Order: sequence, then structure tokens, then C-alpha cells
Amino acid sequence: LSEQLGQLDSNVRELNATTEEAVMELNNQQRRTERELQNTTTELREQLDKLDTAITVLNATTRETVEELSDQQQRTQDELQTTTTELSEQLGQLDSDVRELNATTKEAVMELNNQQRRTERELQNTTTELREELDKLDTAITVLNATTKEAVEELSDQQQRTQDELQ
Repeated sequence: LSEQLGQLDSNVRELNATTEEAVMELNNQQRRTERELQNTTTELREQLDKLDTAITVLNATTRETVEELSDQQQRTQDELQTTTTELSEQLGQLDSDVRELNATTKEAVMELNNQQRRTERELQNTTTELREELDKLDTAITVLNATTKEAVEELSDQQQRTQDELQ
């Protein structure tokens, strides 16, 4: 039972380390995605897709791991009913660690989802602003073309008058 408890404790530590690494990696991906927003909206969409996939995978992996730990924990609790108080206390601590890890992981995933939504809103806002700027530019070019055309026509008329006067 001690060996099983030790193995279960090791599994929890490994899950904690793996989850922290995954959360840190997802945070790094999020920061890179936000920097890429400044360069191009197309690249940002690709990064958001990758982040969404990573979050989906993390959710699925976490659920499977928590279910597996919960099943292991239940089997261990059934076997430990006849053991000492010390083993019961250790199992209670392990149960608390699993719950804390589950809560921490859920909070991290929710925060990453919120970051993704914020980034998508920023992308929409930036895209709207870019479209508005393009519309302004298009209007300015149209006005410039018309003004240039008028100026060329006026210069052409002046040149014609000048030639007529010279003749």
C-alpha cells in the first residue's frame, strides 16, 4: 500500500509538473500571438487556431488525467480502509493535492480562453480600423485623382491658350 501510495504521489507530482509546463508553454504562445497581431492579421488567425487546438488538447488531457487519478484514488481508498491512520492522512493530503491541481488547471485554462477571446476582439478591432484607414486612403486617392485631372486639364487649357497667343 505504501508503494502504491508512493506511486500515486509520484503520478500527482508528474501531472503537476506536466500541467505547469503546458500552461507556461500556452502562456508563451499567447504572448507570441499578441506580438504577431502587430505584423499581420493572417498570421494572428493561424496562431489563434494553434492556441485553440492546444487548449482543446490540454482540456482533453487534463480531463483524462483527472479521471484516471480519481479512479486510482478510489481504488487506493478502498484498499487503505484497513491501514494505519498515517496512511489515511497521506491519502487525504493526496486528495487535496488532486483537487487543488484540478482547480489550478481549470483556472489556467479559463484564463487562456479569456486571453484568446481578448486577442480575437483586438484582431476584430484592428481589422475594422485598418478597413476604415483603407477607406480613407481610397477616398483620398479618388480626390487626388480628380484634383490632378482637373489641374492637368487646366494646365492643358493654359498651354493651348499660350500657344494660341504665341501664334
